[in-house]
Amino acid sequence: MRFQMRSVLSVFLLLSFAIGRVPADDKKVLAPSERKQLADLLAEYRKQQGNTDERFAVIDKIALLGPLALPQIEELAAKEMQKGLNDYRAQFARAATGVFAKKAADKQLAEIGEPRAKVLELATHPDLSKEQIIGLSDPALARLKELLLVDREEILAQGKNLAKPRSVLLKQGLEWDYCRMKARERVPAAEIPQKPQSKESPAPPGEQPAVLFADYLIQEEELALASAMPMDPETRQTLSGNTQLSSKLDPEEARCILDANLIRCLLGLKALAIDPGLVMASRGHSADMRKLNFFAHDSPVAGKTTPWERAKLAGTTGSAENIAFGTRDGIGTSRMWWHSPGHHKNMLGEHLRIGVGRDDTHWTQMFGK
Repeated sequence: MRFQMRSVLSVFLLLSFAIGRVPADDKKVLAPSERKQLADLLAEYRKQQGNTDERFAVIDKIALLGPLALPQIEELAAKEMQKGLNDYRAQFARAATGVFAKKAADKQLAEIGEPRAKVLELATHPDLSKEQIIGLSDPALARLKELLLVDREEILAQGKNLAKPRSVLLKQGLEWDYCRMKARERVPAAEIPQKPQSKESPAPPGEQPAVLFADYLIQEEELALASAMPMDPETRQTLSGNTQLSSKLDPEEARCILDANLIRCLLGLKALAIDPGLVMASRGHSADMRKLNFFAHDSPVAGKTTPWERAKLAGTTGSAENIAFGTRDGIGTSRMWWHSPGHHKNMLGEHLRIGVGRDDTHWTQMFGK
């Protein structure tokens, strides 16, 4: 699918990547008695904080209520960890900043021009392919990380105050992992919805293993590392402003935006400022796609047919749009867009603003100039 001046390929993530996908169910809502039982079980889950075995038992009982109940316990488990994750990421970034200051002189900063130019030049090719991104852009980006970032393990070794909060988070993560495991158990292959593909869409990927919380935490540390890399004052100011606005976003929406911005920073591009209007427009389109069971840039909703109409309705303007389906993980979505040529071009485009909106496993990313 090509949308006006920007080539945007539809990403079809048809299986669970991050938190697990629950199958479609004949019931649209839980029965009143089931809602009461779920509310009681969620209250019991909160009460048992710190008691992992008891919480596993509660998750088992919630799973018996069916797929409509499982997302609520997943969201609760994630929400409980969010403050700890945010605090830990900030603490990790502070530790990384100290190490950067000591090692800046040893960095081969003169080398960054070549890999940056390679990625940016490749992104201008009209026939850019996923294979080229993987074979050429990915190694160049990895080299930039070597030049501009410090080693994650080094931060953990030097940051003595990181061990305790990291251990607490990993223990909480066991419950999060268990929630997602129970969700995945309820997904017969025949029930995974198959969205029609346009002729330009990449083939659907095969089933991917769920991301365990230990790996999710490493992703958080990598975000913290990138946030602490050397930046010009304007970029630092933009990211600082985004941090304030991120508290109003879904955590995965915020992670998706931050990941895109940090990739741009590695490549020497301007960081994009969060535009609440683009967030609103993106959320609305994601919700419409899910509720009306379509997957496209053109919407059947009157007054919201195009991205530009949706942006105007939200009080802003747009310059490009990406969409995705099938995961609740912000970084996973960002990386899939990175590896899809049309989306890749949009991510590295000459924009100034960004908004991301998630509705369950449907995603929309909008850019503005």
